[in-house]
Order: sequence, then structure tokens, then C-alpha cells
Amino acid sequence: MQDLVPTFDVGGSAQLPFTFSATKAAAVPASGSNSVRTVDWLDLLPNNGAPNMGAIRAAYSVRTTGGLPVSPCVGEQQVAYTAEYWFFG
Repeated sequence: MQDLVPTFDVGGSAQLPFTFSATKAAAVPASGSNSVRTVDWLDLLPNNGAPNMGAIRAAYSVRTTGGLPVSPCVGEQQVAYTAEYWFFG
């Protein structure tokens, strides 16, 4: 499976826009997950090839649940996913 590049566009205000395009720096298996179909917890750093606004230096995706398609992935699927994101500037 290819790694996708997450982009967060939360809006904010005209004076403080919040856009963060990330690249995966590290990953660990989801803690306490009862399912092998759960997305890893991620350490995300700025993607230097994309604009980032809001002075975000790092983000973490934690407490994930679900998020991986049924294998093998054939055609379009909807996959339930929840995560908590922490942003640091």
C-alpha cells in the first residue's frame, strides 16, 4: 500500500490560516488495538514540497481506530476511521 500525504486545512482566520501538509517521519502500531485493521499512530513532519501556514512544526496521529480497507482492496470502499491529532508549533 502506498503512503499518502495528509493535508490539514482547518481554516482558522484570515490573520492566522491553518494549513499543514505532512510527511510521515515514523509510525508505531496502534496501542491497545483489538483489530489488525487499525491505522498506525503517526509522527508527521512538514512536507517541504508543499506550503504550510500556521507555523506547525509537527503533528501526531494517535488513538486511531479502523482506517484500513478490507484486503484485497478491489474498487471503491468506505472505511470507518477515527483519530486524535496533536499539532505543535
